[in-house]
Amino acid sequence: YEDIRTIQPFVPFGALVPGFPGESLQKPQTINISETHTFSPNLLNQAWVSFVRLNFAAPTFTRRDKLSSFGFSYPSTAAAYETIPAIYISGLSPLGNPQGPGIRITNTYEFRDDVSYVHGRHDMKMGADFRNTRYNIAFGSNVNGQFNFTGQFTGNSLADFLLGLPSTFNQSTLASGHLHGWTYEWYFQDRFRLLSNLTLNFGVRHTMATAFAANSNELFGAFRPGMQSTMRTDAPTGWMLSTTPM
Repeated sequence: YEDIRTIQPFVPFGALVPGFPGESLQKPQTINISETHTFSPNLLNQAWVSFVRLNFAAPTFTRRDKLSSFGFSYPSTAAAYETIPAIYISGLSPLGNPQGPGIRITNTYEFRDDVSYVHGRHDMKMGADFRNTRYNIAFGSNVNGQFNFTGQFTGNSLADFLLGLPSTFNQSTLASGHLHGWTYEWYFQDRFRLLSNLTLNFGVRHTMATAFAANSNELFGAFRPGMQSTMRTDAPTGWMLSTTPM
């Protein structure tokens, strides 16, 4: 278990003046339970059950303001992260932070079992591993809006800013995703003592990973020319969701 939090006075793409810090987070947690059982002198079984959780957040701005307190009449698309908008004035340092939040929580559930068996001249091992991985993601960009002042109207970017004449304004919503997938693995190997001075080692291993699926119709999983998604009729022709029957 670790909990690493870092306060950054300046974050990527954000303000180059003090007052707009961000916090990054790394919080891995691991639980592992194992059991080793000896059935006989030549038969041994080892089993593991584990859970791994990684809570990762890219530098997320920590300042909180109300847009209305600065005279803005539009709402934030992520109320929990409301602060002043990102303001870019050509030739000057930007204000605010356009990126964030960037949060990813990964949960992995795993069961693994290995068997060791010695019989005559054979030293055999076999086992299987099953893992379920789940991603919970939240990402925002310009959830509080972004103003760009380039001097388009007065010929001077600062004058445009003082007059409240941005060349462009954009705002995005907070996007979230909930993905999950399985990985299946098994193997068999044998160490065969053919002669006193000759040993053969051979085995086989197979790994299969399923495509990630989403909890809702939010993930495009394949391209099928000419087909129209029946799950999202507004999707472009050929774009299939991971939950669309093929």
